[in-house]
Amino acid sequence: MSVKRIYPIAPLPAVGGVVFHEKKVLLVQRGKPPADRVWTLPGGMVELGECVGDALRRELREECHLDVVPLVVLGVFEPIVQDDAGRIRYHYVVVDLLAELVGPAEALGRGDDARSTRWVPLDQLDAYGVPAAARQIIDRGVAVAVGNNAGCPVLSP
Repeated sequence: MSVKRIYPIAPLPAVGGVVFHEKKVLLVQRGKPPADRVWTLPGGMVELGECVGDALRRELREECHLDVVPLVVLGVFEPIVQDDAGRIRYHYVVVDLLAELVGPAEALGRGDDARSTRWVPLDQLDAYGVPAAARQIIDRGVAVAVGNNAGCPVLSP
């Protein structure tokens, strides 16, 4: 049974990942609504029976061809999009995680639901139009990566 993403009957659980490599962050250019053509963090839906860490590992393998290990929860993002009549067209609850790259960065590829994937230098995020919510999570990821992880719970195995 497929999940009804447009006009869902309940919020849909999802994951997003912040992955760094050589002072660059992994970004994807989305290929489907509601964020078509937007450069943002990689991730996707949590499947039934799947833990968020496992969902992130699977999604980054499928979407970016990369292997990662989830480390800590950085935050929760709740995009809710209404149509002109005020009905909920999209509603996701996205758990954003910091993850460590464990395979080669050069393995970066593109799955069928992304237009493009890229390692982007942290000082060039403005050029990609990264949304403010994603920028905030990336900044939090930078703080955690350099040791200031106050308020970020460690992901249990």
